[in-house]
Amino acid sequence: MPKLSWLFYLSLSVFLLFIQTDSNAPESKELPPSTFEWQLSVLEKQREELSPEMLLPEIEKLDLEIQLGVLKPNPEELIQFYVLFLEALGENDQAEKGLKLASEVAEKAELQAMAPEKWAGFYAAQGFLYDESGQTAKAVQAFEKAVALFEKQPESDKITLALTLNNLGYAYYNLGFQNKAILNYYKAFNIIKDYAISNFKNVTSMVRNIVYTECEYGNKQASADLVNFFDNYIQEAEKSDTLEADQIHLMKINQHLNKSQFFELVRDSENMEKLILEVEDFMQEMNPEFRTARHHYQLTIYESAGALFKVLEQYDKSKFYYQKMQDIPLSNFYQMKYAANLALVYYYDKAYSRSLEYAEESLRLLEEMGYRGSSTYTVMVLKAELLNNLGKGEEAKDLIVRIYSELLEKELSEGDLENLNYRDFNGMNTDRHITIIIRSGNIYRDFFRKTGHKSDFNRAYNFYQLAAEMFHEYYLKGSYNAWLETLNKEIKGGVLSLLAETSMVNQDSIISSLNLLEENASQELWKKFVSKNEETLGKTAQMISEFNLKQLELEGLSDSISSQSEKRELKLALEKIGRDIAEERTFDFFSGADFDMKVFQNLIPEDEQVLKFYVADKEVFGVLINSQEFVVRQLGEVKILEENVNHLRASILEIKPNYSKYSQALFHALLDPFSIENGKRLQIIPDDFLHLLPFEVLSEDGADFFIEKIPIAYQHSFKLLKYRNPVETSFNPDFLIGFAPSYEGTPFSDIKNNLEETKRIVSYHSGEAKVGKEASKRNFVASFANYRIHHLAMHTEQLEENFDQSALVFANAERLKLDELYQMNFPSEMVVLSACNTGVGQLQPGEGLASLSRALTFAGVKSSVYSLWEVPDKETSELMIFFYEEIKKGLPKDQALAESKRRFLKENPLKKHPIFWAGFVINGQLDPIQATVFPVWIGVLGVLIFAGLGLYFWREKARYY
Repeated sequence: MPKLSWLFYLSLSVFLLFIQTDSNAPESKELPPSTFEWQLSVLEKQREELSPEMLLPEIEKLDLEIQLGVLKPNPEELIQFYVLFLEALGENDQAEKGLKLASEVAEKAELQAMAPEKWAGFYAAQGFLYDESGQTAKAVQAFEKAVALFEKQPESDKITLALTLNNLGYAYYNLGFQNKAILNYYKAFNIIKDYAISNFKNVTSMVRNIVYTECEYGNKQASADLVNFFDNYIQEAEKSDTLEADQIHLMKINQHLNKSQFFELVRDSENMEKLILEVEDFMQEMNPEFRTARHHYQLTIYESAGALFKVLEQYDKSKFYYQKMQDIPLSNFYQMKYAANLALVYYYDKAYSRSLEYAEESLRLLEEMGYRGSSTYTVMVLKAELLNNLGKGEEAKDLIVRIYSELLEKELSEGDLENLNYRDFNGMNTDRHITIIIRSGNIYRDFFRKTGHKSDFNRAYNFYQLAAEMFHEYYLKGSYNAWLETLNKEIKGGVLSLLAETSMVNQDSIISSLNLLEENASQELWKKFVSKNEETLGKTAQMISEFNLKQLELEGLSDSISSQSEKRELKLALEKIGRDIAEERTFDFFSGADFDMKVFQNLIPEDEQVLKFYVADKEVFGVLINSQEFVVRQLGEVKILEENVNHLRASILEIKPNYSKYSQALFHALLDPFSIENGKRLQIIPDDFLHLLPFEVLSEDGADFFIEKIPIAYQHSFKLLKYRNPVETSFNPDFLIGFAPSYEGTPFSDIKNNLEETKRIVSYHSGEAKVGKEASKRNFVASFANYRIHHLAMHTEQLEENFDQSALVFANAERLKLDELYQMNFPSEMVVLSACNTGVGQLQPGEGLASLSRALTFAGVKSSVYSLWEVPDKETSELMIFFYEEIKKGLPKDQALAESKRRFLKENPLKKHPIFWAGFVINGQLDPIQATVFPVWIGVLGVLIFAGLGLYFWREKARYY
């Protein structure tokens, strides 16, 4: 991605030249410039005309005259000069010399009296030098200082500020903090749009940065918006008289790169193929010199197309586009990529011999280039898999031993592989290292399945454990992205596939592995939450950013004696920030750091069982936990089970009778492998597409529904199931309030029966009803602490691509958004979302189900009832009335909901189809709700007062007689 280096420093220098002028002094044309001013202006002009190599000696000559006292610049002129000097050193690959000079400049006595804002350009140049020298964490800190100082300047140069923000974003990206990169890229982009929309080069570079990062992050809507923006922008640019043909061509290249990445993200094969034809025509129109200089961009687009068709499992097309790379003269680097890509495609196409040929060619080229890094070992471990698949198991094992001997720089035997631990890897924790370890685990798992040998099982198990530990440490360094979710799914699949081998593992191993998986899953949820709520989290986000940067800075320090003091200071700072983060509500809510599976098991009542599902890369697994044991089962292929869930939902929503076929198939796949005891409460923790499944409708034989045998409740995670009481209440609120808005004059249609439903429920419990215009957002928020139950008969608005802006919709179409709920304290005993499709949010990687229900739980609501689809209004009303009647009897909430569904089925035999009754589910704390909340001391006081009054009247009566 572009860093905008020379343009950034040119703009910065011009800006600093501008700010040195005293606003009260006459214009420079009326006053002859000082000798140094003149020299500086010459340098500025030379910067535009000379290469960095030719410019540096001119700057060094001027520096010598300053040192000799020939020239005596004032402080602002001097800092401007040193900014130029530092930039020139960086551009001439002399970053270390530049950093040494920067340290000296920072200590110069004559500069100490300058206002802090005047140092903005210096810190920007210092950030550039840190970045060039590979000290990216320090680069971020310097760029952050520069941005803060630029923003303090009364009339800062907006363009310079934007370019500094862009470079800050680029540095964050290189550290793995995509959320911070995106945030700064957008800030830069918005400034450029407001102040320099006609600066085509800057706009092009910034859009490319953002599209690249958003696509990698998996943000489809934002990527689509940017691609469309740039398409329109190019159309306007082509009308401009100021742009030369080559500039338009460079913009076109970026447009094509943006589109290819976007089409790969959204899996749009049709438009990808149209784009390739467009690119080929475009390149044919260019002169040979241009084609030669830019052919790498065409190669990138062929690679993107090959990757897309590989994901779509259209392997012949994938090979076709990778092979088109051969139509262009390839360097060794691109020859290596070409061979590695084809090795992977043939591997997935199960053409192992051909795949091996390309893998060996790729390794030969890597050797020729003298490269022996993680990329080499990634191809080597692929070769090991291929050898194993071709029946050459011993060769594969030898290669695995060789890989780890070279990686760890010590001679290993095969027996050593099962004793490797994370410390042996000495900080190696990139995504490539994790991939190498996962693939090693896959190879030994395959050996175990063929041989049944305990040693092969132990090696596979150890590799998967190592991958899980390395993933945890790697994730600590950066923010959430979709690729990390893919890696985590592979790790889950590996670990759980071995835990399902019941004869090979004991309960302690299961507990230890599940703890690690849960810790990773919780961390993933927390990082996703932070990245989505960066701006609203304020202090929390700042602490996280500071912690991560200091951690990276610590890792970058050498073991030399001179670094020990700095290391100690950083460790102490990290400990303090870590304690502060641990006290934050968001961390406590999502983090699994204090979660222990054994402790959790000990809390499970005898009459309760917990079933957690894991959707891994290829298989679905389940873990049933009761007070006695953990049972792990492999349940089936992801593809088949997801198809069955989708078929079941479609048959329900379309009111088709064939739902029973799928409900039975899913029962036997998901529930039958476990010994689930009838009559005992079942807490289900779904994952991925299983959030869309109403387990209540599953059936063993098509005769009875599962809900008729057992009460079911849902939870978001083990942590939140343990997290029984998020917000303690020390007050005694009224029992129930209902909200039923009318939507007249808004884009939303009125909901039939919602007013009648709410009034009836409220009257039954002597509660309060806010209906029509009274059902406002303000009245709802004002009621948070005053009622135990909140019944919401209203619409919800769910935005698939930006779920944080999804909302409950009140009267006058007022919206209470999900990201607002995360900021609130809502200590309700239960919220019933008697609305359209309230529980099903977007199934986002790393987040599970992003639903209003989770937002309510975070705000402090102890339990919520919501729907998995739009339940018909009349049936919703009837079911809700039954539910509240059961609640009033004092039943636990899950049993009350189960009983209300049974009553509905009994009283409506013609409405047995799940569309009418199965949509509502409950999540959270399940204890009964007592209609009367009366503190004991008030009751005792009342009895005493009553007794006292009785005694008084008895005495009065006796006196009268």
